[in-house]
Amino acid sequence: MKSERNKTIDFPIEQAEKYVAQCEKETQIKEVTPNSVVIGDVYESLKKVKDNSVDLLIVDPPYNLDKSFHGNNFKKSNDK
Repeated sequence: MKSERNKTIDFPIEQAEKYVAQCEKETQIKEVTPNSVVIGDVYESLKKVKDNSVDLLIVDPPYNLDKSFHGNNFKKSNDK
């Protein structure tokens, strides 16, 4: 049971897969485009953002390091 204050959005894995397929992969782009969602290393992704082109940037920190979620494996990395 979730806490009343928990605002986590739940949806089926099929819907998540469809959403992720629409996201841009940081390793496959040369430049971050407006209104895009990028999956990748934030430090590398930020290098691909033009100066003075961002009004709002939301960065999701790496929670649950060393975990596997539906076949996606995450590992700890050194601070940069």
